[in-house]
Amino acid sequence: MTTSTSEEQRKRLKKLYITQKRNAGISKADSQADADQIDTLSKNQLELLQHILLNTNIILDRVLDLQQYQLRDGNLYYTTDPFYDCKVPKKSKTLFRPSKMRSLLLFLQIISFATFFIFLFVFLRLDAFESIASGNYRLGFTIAYFLMTLSLEKLLLVLTGKLKDHYFFSDMKPYNAVIASAKLQSSKSRTYTLMDIMQLPDGSLINIESENDYSTARIREFFSQRPATTRIWVNTDTYDRFLTDEEYRKKNGSRLFARILSYGSTLIFLLSILSMGYIYNGFHMDQNPYARQVLIHYTDSDKKLISEYPESDSPYSFGCNITSLYADLENGDKYTLGGHPIAEDDSSAISDAKNFLRDTWNIDARNSSKHATGATDVIDSLIRYGANSSYRLFVQKHPEIKIAAKEVLHRYGKDFSVKDVIVDRVEDYKAFRHTTFHSDEARYLGATYAYARHGSNALAAYDFIRLYRIAGICNRVGFISDRECLTLCYNMAQVLQKNYTSFEDIHEMYCYGEMFRLKKDTPKNRSQIQRDVTSIKHLEKNGDYTFMNLDFDQKLNKHH
Repeated sequence: MTTSTSEEQRKRLKKLYITQKRNAGISKADSQADADQIDTLSKNQLELLQHILLNTNIILDRVLDLQQYQLRDGNLYYTTDPFYDCKVPKKSKTLFRPSKMRSLLLFLQIISFATFFIFLFVFLRLDAFESIASGNYRLGFTIAYFLMTLSLEKLLLVLTGKLKDHYFFSDMKPYNAVIASAKLQSSKSRTYTLMDIMQLPDGSLINIESENDYSTARIREFFSQRPATTRIWVNTDTYDRFLTDEEYRKKNGSRLFARILSYGSTLIFLLSILSMGYIYNGFHMDQNPYARQVLIHYTDSDKKLISEYPESDSPYSFGCNITSLYADLENGDKYTLGGHPIAEDDSSAISDAKNFLRDTWNIDARNSSKHATGATDVIDSLIRYGANSSYRLFVQKHPEIKIAAKEVLHRYGKDFSVKDVIVDRVEDYKAFRHTTFHSDEARYLGATYAYARHGSNALAAYDFIRLYRIAGICNRVGFISDRECLTLCYNMAQVLQKNYTSFEDIHEMYCYGEMFRLKKDTPKNRSQIQRDVTSIKHLEKNGDYTFMNLDFDQKLNKHH
C-alpha cells in the first residue's frame, strides 16, 4: 500500500513539475527529462519538492536543486546565499500596493486602446462627414479625422506613461532579489511575467512581479542567471511591480524617442484639429430645412397601393407630372413615375432599370451592406443634403451671386424664365467683374438664376425631381414598397406646393440645378442644358403644362 501511494505521489509531482516548467517557457523535452529525476528522490525529498511546488512560486532549474532548500516546521528556508537561512515566502505573500491612481491608469489605458474604435463608430454613425462638400475637402476632413484619432490614442498612452513615471517610478530604490519563476501572460504571443523574490529592509522576503512582460527567449536568459543575486528597482511605498536593472537605466537615460513621440503626437493632434476646423467652417453644408418634413420611416410591405390609373389627387399622379420632363427628354411615358414604364414581368426592363440605378446612383439593393449601397440611404442623403445644401453653401461663400441675382431681376423682371437667361454669360453681369472663375462659370450662373427665382432653397426642386425618379424606379424594381413610394411622393409634394408656382417653374429649377451640377460652361454642357430647355418648350407648346397645372395646388390624398 505504501509503495503504491509513493508511486502515485511521484506521478502527481511529475505532472505538476512539468506543467509549471512549461508555463515558465521551458521546453517540453527538457521538462520531461528533468522530471524523470523525481523517481530517484527519497520520501523526505518528495515532501520537500511537494512543498515547493504547492506553496511557493519557485520553479527549480533542476530537481537536484532541492538541496538549496530546507523544510523546517512546515516552512521552507534557503540553505545558500544570498538569502541563507531566510524563510521563502509563500505564494500568497506578494507585494501589493492598491491605489486609486492605478485604477485611473488602467482606465486611461483602456480608453486609449478603445479610442480608435469609438471614433470609427462615430465616423460610421454620424452624418458630419456627409455634410462636407464632396471632393477633396471631404477626403481631407476624413484624413484629418483619423490622424486626430491616432494621435489622441498615442497622447493618452503618453499621458498614462508620464503619470506612471511620476507616481510609481519616481524615488525607486535598488533591492536584492532572486528569480523565482515566470507566469504565462499570453498564450497567443507567448509572453511571460517574471516573478522574483526580493528582500525588504527588515530582512524578510516577499514575492514581486515584473512591470513588463517578456518573450520565451528572454525568460530563458533570465533563468540562466540563477542562482545569482539580481538587482531590481522598486518604489515599495507606492507600487508593487519591479524594473530590472537594465530597464531602470533605460528609463532614466536618454528619453529622446519618448519626447519625439510626445511632441509629435501633440503637433499632429493640433494640426488635425485645426485642419478639421478649417474644412468644417468653410465647407460644411447645413442640412436642408425641409429634411425632417420629407424623410420617411421605411416599413416594407407587399401591399399594392399604386393604381395603374391613379386619381388626380394622388401623390403618384403629382410625381408623374414632375418626372414628365424626363419622359419628354427620353421619349418615355408621362404617366409613369420616373418617366419609363417597367412591367413586373419584363425582366429586360427591370435589368435595365437596376443598371441605371447602379451606374447613376450606385444603388444596388434596398438597404446598404458591406458590398452594396442601399436605396434608402441614397434617398435619405439626397433629402438631407443633395444639390440644394451644396448650393446654399456656395451662395453663402460667394456674396456676388446675390448681387448678380438683383441684376437678373432688374433686367428681366421677377417672372423671368429659363428661356430669357439661357443665352447669358458671366461677362454680362457686373457682379462677376472681379470674380476668379475656375472653369465653373455655369455653376455661378445656375446659382444666380436659382437665387433670383426662389432664394436660398431654390434647388430643392432640382433634388426632388431626381428623387421622384429614383423613387419611381426603385419601387418598380422592388427596392421600396408602394406605401414608402407614395409617402415620399406626398411629403415632397407638400414642400413643392408651398414654395413653387407650377410644374413648369419646378422644371426650370431643374435646368438651373443642372448648370450648378455640371459647373463648366463647355459646348457639351451648354448643349445638354439646351436640350432641357427645349423639352420645357415642348411641354408648353403641347399644352401639357396647362393640363398639369390644373392639379398643382389641389389637396393630395396621402394614401392613394
